[in-house]
Amino acid sequence: MKPLSFFLMLSLVLCSTLSATEPNITVTQQHARLDAESHVARDAKTVHWAVGGVLCGFFTLGASFAHTPTVPTENLMGKSPAYIIAYTDTYRSTMQRKNITAAGIGCLANVSLSTLLFLLIR
Repeated sequence: MKPLSFFLMLSLVLCSTLSATEPNITVTQQHARLDAESHVARDAKTVHWAVGGVLCGFFTLGASFAHTPTVPTENLMGKSPAYIIAYTDTYRSTMQRKNITAAGIGCLANVSLSTLLFLLIR
């Protein structure tokens, strides 16, 4: 678990230095983006989406596209409006990207297993 945490923190630092070159990005917005990405890493239910993809296939993949992740309100208490907007946008897009990826992997496993079973039974 520690190597994964180290890798996440390293990637967040690298991403934050890359986003620092974007015009009109305030320090508050950068801080909100970093917080949102670290909270997504903590809160993501990728195993659930992957298992759903294995069990339900393309239905789960479609649901992952349609589902809009909810932002935990406790993460926004006492924050500025600029922080809230940047955090919410980053949290939702990052969480949805993780959900779609996990559901896609599960769906791919579903198709692979189904094909394998079809070939073995045939």
